[in-house]
Amino acid sequence: GVVHTIYSPDGGILAEIGGEESNFLSVRTNVSNPSLNFLIKGKEPPHKLEVDGNNIKVNESDDIKHDLIADILATQIDRIRVKRIASSAGSASCVQPAIQHLKTLVDALDKDYRVNGRANLMLAGASAAERLAQYRKIITTVHVARELRNQLTDVANFANSCSEAQAAFLTGSGSKYASKALRRAAARSGDNDGILDPQKEFARVRNEVGHPMFAKKMENLLRIDTINHLKRLSTKQIQALKEHVKARSIGDFHMLCEMLDLLGSLLCDDNDDSLTAKVHTSALCWIPPTGDVFENIQTIRTRHDKHIKRWPPHVNLLYPFVPSNEFQDAAEKIAEAVRSIKPFDVNLTEIRNFSHSKRSYTAWLNPQEANNFISLQAACQAEFPQCNDLGKSGVFVPHLTVGQCTSKGSVEDLKASASWEPSLSRCGDICLISRKGQDEPFEIHWRVELGTGKCEVSPAASSEAKAAAEHQTESAGRRNGHKFESMKSYLQKFVDSGVLAGYLNNVFFGERRSYLSLLNPWEHIVEWKELGYDEKIDQGFKSQWEMLLYAGSIAYPIIVERSAGTQMNPFQIKVKKVHTSAIDTASLCCANQSEIDTFGPEGGEPIKDALVLVDPTCPMSSAKIVSSALLGETFTSVVLSRDLHMYTGAAMKAALHAHSLFSCLQPESCDEKSKSDVAAEIRREFLGWAYQCGSCGFGPVLHGGCSSLIAHHGEHRTGGVVSNACPSCGWFSPSLDSWKEWDGTIPETFLVEKMSKIRNGRSESGCKNKDGPKLLQSKADMILRIIYSFRKIFAGGGNNNPIRSWYNELASRLVEWDLRFSTQDEVDGLVQVLIAVAACDDDVLENNEDIEAAFAPPVVLAIVNEACARAARKKFRMAAKGDNGKAKDLAAKRVTKMLGVTQESAPFTTESLLESEPSLEFVKERCSGEYDIDPEVIGCEIEWAKKLASRWCVALEYIKALRKSLVKRGGGWERLEQDMETSLEDYDDVVHDLTVTPARTYLEACDIDEAHVDRTFVTIAAQAFLNNKGADRGVNLPDVRDGKTLRDIARDMRMRIYMERVGEKMTQWKNEGERMVFLKA
Repeated sequence: GVVHTIYSPDGGILAEIGGEESNFLSVRTNVSNPSLNFLIKGKEPPHKLEVDGNNIKVNESDDIKHDLIADILATQIDRIRVKRIASSAGSASCVQPAIQHLKTLVDALDKDYRVNGRANLMLAGASAAERLAQYRKIITTVHVARELRNQLTDVANFANSCSEAQAAFLTGSGSKYASKALRRAAARSGDNDGILDPQKEFARVRNEVGHPMFAKKMENLLRIDTINHLKRLSTKQIQALKEHVKARSIGDFHMLCEMLDLLGSLLCDDNDDSLTAKVHTSALCWIPPTGDVFENIQTIRTRHDKHIKRWPPHVNLLYPFVPSNEFQDAAEKIAEAVRSIKPFDVNLTEIRNFSHSKRSYTAWLNPQEANNFISLQAACQAEFPQCNDLGKSGVFVPHLTVGQCTSKGSVEDLKASASWEPSLSRCGDICLISRKGQDEPFEIHWRVELGTGKCEVSPAASSEAKAAAEHQTESAGRRNGHKFESMKSYLQKFVDSGVLAGYLNNVFFGERRSYLSLLNPWEHIVEWKELGYDEKIDQGFKSQWEMLLYAGSIAYPIIVERSAGTQMNPFQIKVKKVHTSAIDTASLCCANQSEIDTFGPEGGEPIKDALVLVDPTCPMSSAKIVSSALLGETFTSVVLSRDLHMYTGAAMKAALHAHSLFSCLQPESCDEKSKSDVAAEIRREFLGWAYQCGSCGFGPVLHGGCSSLIAHHGEHRTGGVVSNACPSCGWFSPSLDSWKEWDGTIPETFLVEKMSKIRNGRSESGCKNKDGPKLLQSKADMILRIIYSFRKIFAGGGNNNPIRSWYNELASRLVEWDLRFSTQDEVDGLVQVLIAVAACDDDVLENNEDIEAAFAPPVVLAIVNEACARAARKKFRMAAKGDNGKAKDLAAKRVTKMLGVTQESAPFTTESLLESEPSLEFVKERCSGEYDIDPEVIGCEIEWAKKLASRWCVALEYIKALRKSLVKRGGGWERLEQDMETSLEDYDDVVHDLTVTPARTYLEACDIDEAHVDRTFVTIAAQAFLNNKGADRGVNLPDVRDGKTLRDIARDMRMRIYMERVGEKMTQWKNEGERMVFLKA
């Protein structure tokens, strides 16, 4: 009839209601439930709706309420699960009607997404909040719809009478991600079972980047980056900046001049640089209280620590630190930071060591409460972001130094003689200490109590220190005049708004920005500050994904090839290509999570992954976010293995940097590229930082980071005259403002000329490339950016940073010809060798002699051999499906075939079972070492080795050119880093050195005789096949260039056949012996 009365205690779907003119719907519910959702499915809504006797107004709407529908469907699926388990027949027929009914609604959600969702995603110019809102609108439809469909499929397919399986089915704990989470071991999870809880991990990430302290630190770092950039500019660069700003805004021009005047007065006072000053004569540290533990430490230090007279026993928190005449202000800031941190016990458990090189080690006591010290250090550094040397890499290692050693053996001797037992001390306060000179002892000036923030001048401080502390208040007014907080409000806004940073980016970095969001690096980094400030949005984050698309960073698209092994070893990844046009991680995450393909300006493959680098335009602030758990771990983990928590640790960032570097060091040949391929490459290389003519529109025109086009225009140089005019019409303007940003249009004449040059092996300068294609300027710049970022992430903490020390030690192996590069030698990925020698400290490769030694033929050949061995191991393990024994047999058979070793050419056993075999030495001495290399058989076997050798030799040659360029210009990496943080033109000489470097062939790099090249590579391949495990490889493997090596391999293959025959004879002898014993018995 027309009246429908339904009992629905928990809400749900009311189906096929309606059709009559005067229909009436009455619903009875469970009154204890305060909130219920109903979905009425029918031709038209009921004219009257009554719920538990209450009249409810009915509204029609064409807008699908996705959240409401998702909640109702989830409730219905739970009911269907119970009904499915309760079905005695054990079939899906009892729930098929419900499944079909729900599928109709799921399809409607999915269709709505496809029609309306994709078209509405707008990333260009979108703010962080707008990205998040768009993502949530789309994700509500697509992901909920897909998830519901999968749940329905699980219901239909479920068939199991096991009660345990039924329970897992009902609760959902058997899902893919739930079971995966149960398998994840995380040492830092804090759970006794060592399992990583995704919810706890999300809370950890949010607590870090969403904390107000993080926001405050980001604000300070952005200010320091902007002001430091101004201070590094030369007079000529300042003039160019002024002209640029004046042409755009007179008001901004006056503020810039006032800011420069203020910075000028700061620079005149060396002791009053309050925004960035730090000195090596001051430190903030914990010093153990006097007592037995203190005395025991000093006993060890008396024998082994050469710095005992200079330093007290301590754990450094900030070093270098602010000058001692600023200690009073510093103590007050620290007091505020540690007031909420309670005192804690310190259990010094054991003696460990840092390895700086083969002849340099530091022994130190390990505080078991490392996490407490890490939190304490982070709180203090937030107040002094410029004092980030110990935590710059994101790997702060609390340690108490007790001695220095010259070998591993002496480290063990120190541990044995110390006989250290775990000892309990107490961290109740931290100390501000200072010394007068480099060789004077440190004295405690101030103590700051944890938990209370109480500050007191130490009675042990010298009279000069007390006087300085007393004078602090008197001089504070003068010094505060130069602090940022005391600047005029409009100058503060000029810096904090990013206007000044935008001008600096436009003039000195070619207006670098993301082509997805159209925002520059500063504008993306400032979004991280809002994670902590915007409390409303912060409380609304539901996952790390939402945080990633809210706050991002400038990054570079990469094409990644993953393997199953990446989940355990991040160096198993392969980066096939790195694009040089910048994007941003937030827009990319938003598009990827919304399942919308994103393309570069040149088209081609959709962009799915990105390499995040520390940006030279904002060095300190970008280093902070790259080292954060959200970007440095969560995002990096997704790039590596498509999982939020699959792998954590610094190795992830190192692997992506190293593999991306290796990819960039491979110049591409365009011999077979089409016109569209070359056009796409030109756009990829130059969009975003090239210009076009203001008269005829010709582009791309490269002006680099040149701040004054008139400076070198018409200048005579080797190879011709410098011209900054339009190559097409000759138009010229000395101001960059007159040149428009290139819009990507490529003139046909330019494209044809470009293709001709590349295919004829010519460089951008028009010079013939005798050694093949060379690096483009943009790719050379990307190489420097990758190494710069790697150093910024892992170079913090001085020699006490274990990661930095390990990579320095790895680079020193090349100089000393200590050719140990296998996994057995803790080299997880061979690309670690490449980035180690590229990014190592200047004292490892301090002159051309060291560089020549590090890239000498024996070193290069050893790296090529290791690369081939790793490739061979992967190949044979895949063929053997992981069986090591089978893989070894396959390798031996392949080498036997390669060398033409036959069964007939191998030694035979003696004919009689009763005749014993001669000694192995005797047989091997008479065994033939001849080989017969068949070109048709081995062509495919050595081509892969030649290709691999060529790639590594080219990469190493470019790194060698980089290290020589650093020596030639002076100042090493420290100067290059400062230049990269100042202007593109300041390091143009290094980019030029890389682009003109001829790529040596493997014949030159490995010193291989051209007459024996095939034999050498057959030897390389054979040695790689037979010794592909790390344990099988060592420095004693014979030289592959020696003809005797291949003969020895051929002899070993024949001896392998002989040993198989001996094994067969022994089996026959055993069987015959058993038969004779049986007969005799």
